[in-house]
Amino acid sequence: MIDDIKLYRYSIALNRSLRISSDILTSRSGLILILTDNDNHTGLGEIAPLPGLHQETIDDCIAQIRSVNQAGVLQVFSENDAMTVWSEPLARLNLFPSVRFGMQSALLQLTACRQDTSVRSMLSNVLASEVKVNALITDEQDNRKFTRSGFQTFKVKTGRRPPEQEIAWIKAIYQNLPPGSRLRLDANCGWQLNEAITICHRLEGLPVEYLEEPLCDYRELSLLAEKVSIPIALDENLPKFIGRPIPDWIAVLVVKPTLFPEITELMQLKKTGKAIVLSDTFQSGVGILMLGELAAALNQGGLAMGFDTLNWLSEDILINRPVIKNGSMLLSDKTIPIDDLDRAQLTEIGL
Repeated sequence: MIDDIKLYRYSIALNRSLRISSDILTSRSGLILILTDNDNHTGLGEIAPLPGLHQETIDDCIAQIRSVNQAGVLQVFSENDAMTVWSEPLARLNLFPSVRFGMQSALLQLTACRQDTSVRSMLSNVLASEVKVNALITDEQDNRKFTRSGFQTFKVKTGRRPPEQEIAWIKAIYQNLPPGSRLRLDANCGWQLNEAITICHRLEGLPVEYLEEPLCDYRELSLLAEKVSIPIALDENLPKFIGRPIPDWIAVLVVKPTLFPEITELMQLKKTGKAIVLSDTFQSGVGILMLGELAAALNQGGLAMGFDTLNWLSEDILINRPVIKNGSMLLSDKTIPIDDLDRAQLTEIGL
């Protein structure tokens, strides 16, 4: 059984400002949940709602965690409880997405720690020691930074310029990338249908893996898929298609587990046969390493994941920060040791 539950708050600086919707961030704040059982095994989970994306705030999360703790839900978790057992009572609590992700992460880490293995091995017997990562390009500075960094896949933020400027911007980026590079275009629902068709036709010949959320109106995505050859990926609009057959014209599912869906549902998405790309929400190394475990467990055949948000952090709460080398994030064969937390950056929150 779980013997001790602790919650810590952190705030770490970003190395440049980050715009999410109408919010501009210069630092990243969140919570670290630590579960310890009576044999001193530990599990860590990160709870870091992103302003402009999550509806809940950190204070909302603290209040909800206190409520769950007082109800004694986590304390009764036992070593023999499978993920499907404890995910059901957690689902009934109607947790905020970021709280749900953090609690499930901590429980999975604790279970893996008890078994002296990794989360990915526990979920799917995956032996991979790394996952591919796409570089994130938002401006010319990003473009120069990644030209000799070992990345092979580059996600380019688009949907911010008139079509002619957009086309020129994308082509200029590609010309400066290493040979064999692949592009992913994320318009964040920024294009009209006719604009998207024009841009795609003008980019024919470039190695574009997919268009992520290209249209202002998601109901026109099927029309776009009929007109262009570039595969379509869903992110923001993915929840609208869950619970019913996913149309053939949707090729890629871009999933933010800190937002949607919960981890047991995420593992079920493999059955759709769609390519799955996990995307981070600017968490610390604790959350990103958990996403790496889930990505490896999904076993997407070397498909690059959206974890380059790590490079936006000027510091971390882990003494041994996650390593992205030659376009891949390295994974450990164990869970995150509690001694790897930089306690100087953590403030305990009373439960």
